[in-house]
Amino acid sequence: MYYREYLPPSSLASFIKCFWVLESGPNYQAGPAEQVLPDGCMEMVFHYGDAFHQYQIGQLHRQPRSLLYGQITRFIELVPATQVAMVAVRFHPWGLYPFLGLSPQEFTNECIDLHDLFGQDSRDLEDQILNATSPTQRLQLLQHFLHRQLFRYQQIDPLIGQIGSTLMEQGGKLEINEMLQAFTISPRHFQRKFLRVTGLQSKMLSRIIRFQHSLQLAEAPSINNLTELAYQSGYFDQAHFIRDFKAFTGYTPKSYFKQEHLFTDYFTSG
Repeated sequence: MYYREYLPPSSLASFIKCFWVLESGPNYQAGPAEQVLPDGCMEMVFHYGDAFHQYQIGQLHRQPRSLLYGQITRFIELVPATQVAMVAVRFHPWGLYPFLGLSPQEFTNECIDLHDLFGQDSRDLEDQILNATSPTQRLQLLQHFLHRQLFRYQQIDPLIGQIGSTLMEQGGKLEINEMLQAFTISPRHFQRKFLRVTGLQSKMLSRIIRFQHSLQLAEAPSINNLTELAYQSGYFDQAHFIRDFKAFTGYTPKSYFKQEHLFTDYFTSG
């Protein structure tokens, strides 16, 4: 399996974490369902190979060829395609809102057909991506589309981006109300604005970022056991650590780390 990330141009870097491409190699064999875990980012995905299938309420459904993932607060299960070929945009938690003209909270925990949001513009882009002959061409098409969409709508409040960035830099450990004291905005007004822009309450985004931080720390050679991992990830105790792990993965940490998770590395924020 070939996976590669590409940094956005400076004109989009405030909104977009990365672009990525995933393609199956000549010896690839589709495996069983894989988990994709919450990471606080939303993604715009285009299949130019076979579309994946996704479990929804116990039923297996084929994904649209072009789609948008809203924020997710629980894991989703994908069944890989026979021929994997996809290009995607991974937005910062606050980064999608300026391209839409509506709040991402409208589709939290949902996968949306891109045509329902962008109409003919997304149909044209989908055809162009299908007919493109290289990753470079597909990335250029995506960037051009995003530049056009960006200037149709208002910019976000810089405070949302600033606090979101700080949350991510500190691994979800941030006393937001204390930080707000330096600004002329009430905590309640900020929380309404934060939800409208990111699709999540700040407390939920903090939990997701802290959980993702624990997944990254788990790979460090200095971590010797799960108790140490919990405390270094910023959890007050192991019970909170286990609670969040089960909420986001469906497993206890001990059970989760015994398994292989191929797509977790691909589809979550690093």
